[in-house]
This record gives sequence, C-alpha cells and structure tokens, in this order.
Amino acid sequence: MGSDGEDYNGMDPPQAKGGSKNDKRMSVERIYQKKSQLEHILLRPDTYIGSVQTVTEQMWVWDEGTPAVPAVPAVPGEEGMPDTPEIPEIPGKPSVMARRDTTYVPGFYKIFDEILVNTADNK
Repeated sequence: MGSDGEDYNGMDPPQAKGGSKNDKRMSVERIYQKKSQLEHILLRPDTYIGSVQTVTEQMWVWDEGTPAVPAVPAVPGEEGMPDTPEIPEIPGKPSVMARRDTTYVPGFYKIFDEILVNTADNK
C-alpha cells in the first residue's frame, strides 16, 4: 500500500505518515478520489458481483453416472420436435446426487447466473 491514500481502511479516521500531531489526518483529496466507472469496477469488483476470492464449500452435485436430463420422446404430429433416442444408463454407475467439496469463485458464479436470468427474461 502506498502513500497515496490506499492505507485508508474506511473505518477509522485516516492518519498521514509523519508530521506533527496536528498533521496526522489525511486530506479529503487523498481519501476520496474521482474514478471512472471502469476504474471503479476494476478496483472494487465485490461491490458489483460479490467476492472474487476462491471459496471451497460442501455442495450437492450430480454424480456422473447417468445424464441429468432424461430423454423426452417427441410428441407425434408436433412440429419442430425431433425424435430423441433413449439415453442409455452407464452400467455400474447409478444416477445420484452427492455432497462434495466444491471450489468456485462466487463472483464468476454470479456473472454466469445473471446471464441465465437475463436470457430467461428476454424469451
């Protein structure tokens, strides 16, 4: 952290380095800095999308045995519905949900979720 106001933690009154006791506070110009929208997003991404730190949590995940979506047979006479073949189950590996440690970045998850939500809204 440099001497250009980056040492300010946002909670306690910022203190200037050196000087007399009366000069301990930093100037307003050093605390608040004008940033463009892009600079602010890049400097503080957690304000917009959440944490950008990797997180490991136990989550329910689909066990790779059988495809998660079963085949739906086409309705005879309905246009645009191709015949979908049956998806065979993989022998020796049942379809189950399992609880596992999963490592992910919440901010990336939020971006992906936002894309899906916006896509659903624009149907």
